[in-house]
Amino acid sequence: GERLLVAVNFAANQSQCRVRPPFSELSGAAWRLRDLLGQDVFDREGDSLASEGLFLDMAPWQAAAYAWTKGS
Repeated sequence: GERLLVAVNFAANQSQCRVRPPFSELSGAAWRLRDLLGQDVFDREGDSLASEGLFLDMAPWQAAAYAWTKGS
């Protein structure tokens, strides 16, 4: 199954947060997140994503759509 997480900063200032993805199979794997609306690509550990969430630091009015693929 394809995994997609969409985030939007609806503020006129830079904003940060942590988002807990609603995917149950995160732990025990590495994940690659690719922003379909931009150029960003991130590699993250599933254990950290499951326990702490995904840290986002977004510019004013920025939107991102992250496609998730399991790494090695």
